[in-house]
Amino acid sequence: MPEPHHANPGQDELERLRRRRRERERRRRIVNGLPMVRRLAAAHAELRGQTGSGDGRAFDRALVALVGVAANPDAEALETRFGAVAEAAIRTALARREAPDAATLAAARAEVEAAVASQERVRHLATFLAVPVEALVGGLVDASASMPGLDGYRSLSGGRLTGAA
Repeated sequence: MPEPHHANPGQDELERLRRRRRERERRRRIVNGLPMVRRLAAAHAELRGQTGSGDGRAFDRALVALVGVAANPDAEALETRFGAVAEAAIRTALARREAPDAATLAAARAEVEAAVASQERVRHLATFLAVPVEALVGGLVDASASMPGLDGYRSLSGGRLTGAA
């Protein structure tokens, strides 16, 4: 079946470019928000008296909240206050202590991994190391789990240890 004729193909191209820009900005917001997710989840765990690995479920709730705010169609309009809006959403999610369902959490994890993989510096590093971007992202996520206060990142990779012996 032939594609419908568009009266203004330039308008279609402009809309496609706008969608790509919005996607890049959404992914940038997610990547830039990850330290806040870690910080707030760790503070939440500390307030609850948890030590060591902290509360992985708190990290998951904070992560889902960040991705939700970044996916909001109005996020572009919130750009100047995105951090404050995201922080409020994360704090609300942490206070609820309600675990996200498995599908929502899996989608948020996939969004984060895609956002990290989309970063030019990550792609350049993967090329330099001659490894697939997905393997590098999985390795970065897994490596971050061993850093103090970042234990929640392990859940991002589904527990796999990419490239580990």
